[in-house]
Amino acid sequence: MLTYARYPFIVDAKKYLSQAYGYQVTLRDLADDKRVSDIAKQRLYDAIEKGEVRAFDGITAEESVASFYLAAAAVASADSRRLEEIFSRAEAKRAGEFLKSEDVETLLALAKNMGIKVVRSQVKIPWIQLRDGRVSYKALDFAVPVTDYLKVVAPAPEARWSLVNSMVKAGLVYMDRDTLRDFLVLTAEKAVLKIVGTAKAEDYKPRLLAQEALRALSAKDAKISVAGGSLNFEAFPPCMARLRSSAKTDEELYAYISFLAAIGAEEGIIAQEMARLLGVSQEVARKLTSGLLEAGLGSVYKPYNCKFMKDRDLCPVDCGASHPLLAYRRNLGRAECSQLARRA
Repeated sequence: MLTYARYPFIVDAKKYLSQAYGYQVTLRDLADDKRVSDIAKQRLYDAIEKGEVRAFDGITAEESVASFYLAAAAVASADSRRLEEIFSRAEAKRAGEFLKSEDVETLLALAKNMGIKVVRSQVKIPWIQLRDGRVSYKALDFAVPVTDYLKVVAPAPEARWSLVNSMVKAGLVYMDRDTLRDFLVLTAEKAVLKIVGTAKAEDYKPRLLAQEALRALSAKDAKISVAGGSLNFEAFPPCMARLRSSAKTDEELYAYISFLAAIGAEEGIIAQEMARLLGVSQEVARKLTSGLLEAGLGSVYKPYNCKFMKDRDLCPVDCGASHPLLAYRRNLGRAECSQLARRA
């Protein structure tokens, strides 16, 4: 059965959520819903960290649709083609896992909902010649009009999708069930990309969530896992360990806070550090932190490199790295190795 919880990209989100909640739902409403916002954030972290969004057992169809569209709007707000492709591919891969257990009627219904016409066929082609001379045939039970097929595969992501490598007859491209599933995954990826493009026209953009996604992407490039926002203060390089206890000037505060943002620290942790170092209330620190993160701290505005830190006398000792992020990654690796050695 075709369910919105599994395939939220086939839903008209505004219409569906407004009917479900009983009032006109906006992206701001979704962003203010902590559970929806948390699930949307996890969708983004999964896409960036793992390349596939999890199944999310135990959430309602409304929560799945709402979190998907909030995440899509955040991706649109980030204005990063790379993030758009990562998110679309990861959501499509999630759909592909569900497709493995779906019946034929559900596959056909999903294709129809994504604007692709799939018809049944009874074509069989010679496939393998057996040792006794008999020929084994492969059943191509489905067919897609060439025009619909090319809308999905052009430009062809792999040679297998080229028309010269497909069974084409009378304007139809024939395929077996496994190939149809893979084709629907490609179709889903295009559908998600289209939704992200449409989300750019929304009046309200969840910029803070977008910046969290960009920070996660930057941290991934530095090979630092930020899922869950957990930190290991003991793995901080010497410069950040010192700044953590003594940052006073604007330059020192920026070096430390931008580092925290870049390694994926949760907003609450950054706010606590801001309150402690600046001597202000948690409420003031939270508002300041939210504004800085929304402006791009840790993603657009990145931490200083080691050369700059040394030139400004912010580096107490040369730890051998070229950037604090690389030093943190190295120290995390050493800590993990030590833990494994102790367990052994």
